[in-house]
Amino acid sequence: MAWEVTPVILNNRSEQLEADDFAVLLNLDTAIPPGFEHFKRIVEISDEEEDSKRHARMRYRRYQELGHDVRHHRLEGN
Repeated sequence: MAWEVTPVILNNRSEQLEADDFAVLLNLDTAIPPGFEHFKRIVEISDEEEDSKRHARMRYRRYQELGHDVRHHRLEGN
């Protein structure tokens, strides 16, 4: 069985990445990171804290304003 290698890079400086080589950006910041438009997909996680939800809503609206197809998925806990 052949294994594919999928690189995972942890970085807090998006300007150091050649984003054209990557498909998914996992954004853990409260703001939209510079260079996000170079990624095919952006994944963001928001918790139930009011401040976290407020920032997530602002990012959501901004992505929509920029013409991106925004989808959200609510994950239910056990």
